Amino acid sequence: MNIREENCKMVLLAAVTLFSLVIVSGATVVESASDSPPPGAKETSAGVYPATAHGKSLVYVTDNPQVRVVGAPFMPNINPSER
Repeated sequence: MNIREENCKMVLLAAVTLFSLVIVSGATVVESASDSPPPGAKETSAGVYPATAHGKSLVYVTDNPQVRVVGAPFMPNINPSER
């Protein structure tokens, strides 16, 4: 049974998709099977374990101070004939 030349790319796409789905579902099953907290995580008052990377706490972008921008603000040129 040969695959026609017009269908080769579709068969390859289907095979890669199925292979990816098998890997993702396997990883999901393995991850959901372990209900223990991540190593080094401290329990908060809500009982939720914050995500940590190598024992470091999370850094939120909104906690950082604002950065001063040097230069003129961007103004789009909506009328090219006027400069």
